Amino acid sequence: MLQSPHSRMWIMMVCFVMNIAQHECVGTNLHVVEHSDKKSLGAALADDLVRIAREHTGKDAPFTVAISGGSLPRILASGLFDEPEKFKGITNWGSWQVFFADERVVPLSDEDSNFKLCRETLFNKLPLKESQIHTIREGLDAPHAADDYQATLKQVFGVGNAIPSFDVVLLGMGPDGHTASLFPGHDLLQVDDQVLVGSITDSPKPPAGRITLTLPVLTHAKNVLFVCTGSGKAPVLKTVFQALKHPNTIEGDVVPAARVVPAGDGKLTWFVDKEAAAHWHEEL
Repeated sequence: MLQSPHSRMWIMMVCFVMNIAQHECVGTNLHVVEHSDKKSLGAALADDLVRIAREHTGKDAPFTVAISGGSLPRILASGLFDEPEKFKGITNWGSWQVFFADERVVPLSDEDSNFKLCRETLFNKLPLKESQIHTIREGLDAPHAADDYQATLKQVFGVGNAIPSFDVVLLGMGPDGHTASLFPGHDLLQVDDQVLVGSITDSPKPPAGRITLTLPVLTHAKNVLFVCTGSGKAPVLKTVFQALKHPNTIEGDVVPAARVVPAGDGKLTWFVDKEAAAHWHEEL
């Protein structure tokens, strides 16, 4: 166990078998990083993203990123822009291709749009071109928007019928255990490998229409970075780690975030603050 005045990090190797959609994940690297506040958490999150981006420098393939909304973009922005020298070390901006892990089916200028949130907090301050940021097509309903977004995903990755593998996926988690727009008990948790982007028209959180990357895509990422803050998340975070430690004891549909376990050599990192971590230590 490593401890500092500002953060505590538990790193453990977890080996288990867990059914995810059509896949079977055997073994993973789970890293859990607890910080005393959102500021230090944001700095650690930014450090990890910068490290992953730098490791990709020099590769011919695009550097692919998927990001969710909620508090995550602001937390990441605080970590990147409070220390401007940090992200200036990234030299592969031209290779970045940014997608949304989920998006509300609203105009891009709407206050509920994840794109609008990310543009105002992140994208306007980063050297990215509009063509590198992939938004939903306005004017489509949720099912057609999902089909269109899936077509864009396949085109950028050039994967044909294979499942794309993002270099990094940034996710949050709701108090009910949902992540992206994958909600507890929803049919989208059961889709097969051919559905890369799903649609939802009955979201329990407004707005009702959304699109989301599905579990087959999220679990094929090379790096998954979760952010979880606040005392309201403490009970469900404990359940997540119970599910990760004992995958056969908790139904995966109850806590969708626990289903996001990268396959193969993929790395899973949870960044949590002390309020969210109030109940989970006994599970590790």
